[in-house]
Amino acid sequence: MDKEAARKTIDLPEACSWLGIGRSHGYNLAGLDEFPVPVIRLGRRIMVSREALEALPGTGLRGVPVNPDQRYTGSCLSPLCPGERQ
Repeated sequence: MDKEAARKTIDLPEACSWLGIGRSHGYNLAGLDEFPVPVIRLGRRIMVSREALEALPGTGLRGVPVNPDQRYTGSCLSPLCPGERQ
């Protein structure tokens, strides 16, 4: 098993990349406790469980292709998340 596949957690920017959302938006969601999976705070570092991310539908993980129209887009209603209001 390679080192990459053995990791149990990933950092928040990588999790955002997997979800197709921007890094700053991901940090905003994590700060508001609205990130789609629980986050793990280690001092100033924010980590995410790889298993929890893989369990999300529509993330393209575990060999399931992502339909761009069904990607996670977040549901932030805070003024810290521009462009989310309709």
